[in-house]
Amino acid sequence: MIYETNHPLSKENYLHGLNKCFPGWGDETTFNWFYRNASFPRADMITASRGGNYVAGSSVVYRTLQVNSTPHLVGIMSGSWTLPEARKQGCFTEMIRISKSLCEDKKAIALLAYVTEANPSRRRIESEGSCLIPSVYAVSEGIFGTPSVGVSFQNEFSDQFVSTLHKTAPDHSISFTYQTEKEFYKQFIDRPLPVLGFQLPCGACGIIEKAGDTDRVLCLKTSHFKQRLNAMNQLRFLSARNQRNFFFYATANDDLRIAKELGMTLLPGFITVSPSKTAGKDLLTAIKRTPWNVQSGDRV
Repeated sequence: MIYETNHPLSKENYLHGLNKCFPGWGDETTFNWFYRNASFPRADMITASRGGNYVAGSSVVYRTLQVNSTPHLVGIMSGSWTLPEARKQGCFTEMIRISKSLCEDKKAIALLAYVTEANPSRRRIESEGSCLIPSVYAVSEGIFGTPSVGVSFQNEFSDQFVSTLHKTAPDHSISFTYQTEKEFYKQFIDRPLPVLGFQLPCGACGIIEKAGDTDRVLCLKTSHFKQRLNAMNQLRFLSARNQRNFFFYATANDDLRIAKELGMTLLPGFITVSPSKTAGKDLLTAIKRTPWNVQSGDRV
């Protein structure tokens, strides 16, 4: 097996492999948003080939994680795929090791990955020395709650609206940070799928992404738990009224509690964190013990 990083011809083969393993993953526009987004450090692409044919691939996307109010570069494993004929031959394990090495080279403090609890990738990454940050994928189907009145949706985003949403995570949590409003815009609004901004009568505001038959909450800004619970319930009802599913991703305890109180279907997951050699003991302790606040729009 031959492993290469950022091979000039890998883009087309990588996209082909992704769609073969995950039908409907996306087109070149989706690929460019994930891996060629000029607003962030350029992603690294890893490919594995055998006999001149590409059989596996994975990428490392770079973002900024704020820990104890200090920003740190992290790598995130994304878009990993292996063709059926190359599985159980160590491809994914080798790509994890290459990904960790790329993070070391770029002085990133850790390599992260988003996985569900049942995903075999989770067990493989964990065995390579990762710690696990609990998360949940929450989905709701059907009509619940009472109608919302006065909800305002918008497909154009004013500077004031973007500025309001730019900082949504509390200072005492670990969260992704976007140095400028432009970075935030590129991550949460300028996306391959349609997005809508919303403002609710309770004072909450945020962004929803239209993904097939599902409304995904990319970010939600609220000031207290009761307001957040009310906002999620209203948004869930609006989606169901339009015969659409409702989804949000959560690591924060309040959001986990909301998902349970609303009776949503929960798929347990983790953010895996493989620390780099550059991460000191104090930083590792903070990563494990400090609450995380990652929303769906942060994920890549």
